[in-house]
Amino acid sequence: MVTDGDLARALNALTTTLNDQKSASFDVARLQEIVTGATGGERILTVHQGSPTGGFLTDDDGEQVAEMKLSDGRWQVERWRDARSSRAYVPSPG
Repeated sequence: MVTDGDLARALNALTTTLNDQKSASFDVARLQEIVTGATGGERILTVHQGSPTGGFLTDDDGEQVAEMKLSDGRWQVERWRDARSSRAYVPSPG
């Protein structure tokens, strides 16, 4: 089961890595490596490509939990699933 912490770590890793490395394309294999690494090597989130410059993450139940897209040279990652813990930190989009 994907925890709020797992999802937050994965989204932070995607945003930081893709923008730091200035990735210019949506490479499913590379993004999956980043996400799996952020969740301790456990593949509990899956990367899917939806367009040439974007895609989404699903959790282990198949629910779409986040979107990633390249816009104006910057990667934007948006969380779609609300935090399930009232104590979890949820960063604002952008």
